[in-house]
Amino acid sequence: MNKVARTWLQNLESKALLYDPDETRAYTLHESIEAHEQDALHLMKDLIDTRIPDGIESCIARGSDRLALDVPIHFIASEAFRALKSWAVSEGLVLSVAHLTVDDENRTVLCLNPER
Repeated sequence: MNKVARTWLQNLESKALLYDPDETRAYTLHESIEAHEQDALHLMKDLIDTRIPDGIESCIARGSDRLALDVPIHFIASEAFRALKSWAVSEGLVLSVAHLTVDDENRTVLCLNPER
């Protein structure tokens, strides 16, 4: 464990912070982050198993080397997104993110293309 984490934990232990986690905002935030990560993992699985392969087939059918898929903005801040980026590299795909405004609606789009 690094020094910052060790110091942090030691200070918590020395204060003997005993509380009911159901009554704290920190616990609610932690639960929210965990739920967000679970949602992101499900989205990543859907992207890898279905949306990206189907999108690539569609691109091939219309002669395009660019694929764009809508995703929720919060997906970009997840561990699952970082894992998806690694997966894309291993598959020879370039993955980037675009934030667009279409018909006065903000959208977050994953852009994929084959590495050349």
